[in-house]
Amino acid sequence: MCISHASNSINPKPFSWFNLALSLFVLAKVVYLPMFRSLFLVWLCFGLGAQVWAQTTDPSEEQEDDLRSYFMTGPPPRGGYAYLMQAQISAPHLLLNEANARAFDAIVQAELSCQRLIFPKFYLGLQGRYTAFNIFYPPIAPGTNNTGISDIVSHTWAVGPKISYMWVDKSGVAFMPSISGGYSEIRYTGIAQMDYNKNLFYRTVQDQGWYLSGWAKLLYFPFEDLNAALSMGAGLTYFSHQFSKSAVELDGMDELQNLSDQGGTLHLDLGLGILIYLGRRR
Repeated sequence: MCISHASNSINPKPFSWFNLALSLFVLAKVVYLPMFRSLFLVWLCFGLGAQVWAQTTDPSEEQEDDLRSYFMTGPPPRGGYAYLMQAQISAPHLLLNEANARAFDAIVQAELSCQRLIFPKFYLGLQGRYTAFNIFYPPIAPGTNNTGISDIVSHTWAVGPKISYMWVDKSGVAFMPSISGGYSEIRYTGIAQMDYNKNLFYRTVQDQGWYLSGWAKLLYFPFEDLNAALSMGAGLTYFSHQFSKSAVELDGMDELQNLSDQGGTLHLDLGLGILIYLGRRR
């Protein structure tokens, strides 16, 4: 399988500002997360590096090394592919509700989806997602008289259908908006409490609800001989779960005073990922 056929000579493309603009767009957000720094470097190596390679290669040179064509860019075939698999890691940033956004900060969000081409440019399938937030500074120890420290983490699992649309440009980049939604479950772990004998123990709070997520991604196809693309995008996710300060023993935090904990959860997501296409259609 291949995205496009290699030619007998190199066709240099002008330097693309596409990768540079996207890299700068997420740089401020991703540098604090180690795994994002790694993905960011991969994007620079295979994105900007491929364009510089193509620009500086002499077209008159004989194509003795397949690596030169390997790093040329190209869109997927006109017929598209029957299946699309996506894996993505993103950095969520809580916006609402107010108390929840103040109390928790992002750890990571990971997504995996598989979709089938149902109409030209439209894909439909199933998505699974995991999102984690941890308690923000300062750490607290409710009812423990500083004998223990709560390490509260929220774990959210979500699964549901996903529909995507792909618009491909001849230069080898694509735009893909998508919408997903379905069932979601959240668990707060590490809630410290004291029993009657003043022994420290930890409990878990659980809740369920529904979620709705929308994404806009830009795709880049750096490989001719692989049915793969790198993605970079932003999205919004709403979760119907209503955060409760008292349920997770956070109602005594000074930082959360006078902040509402009513309403669902809304967070902004910035992510990097890879897409793999299977079953070429002609």
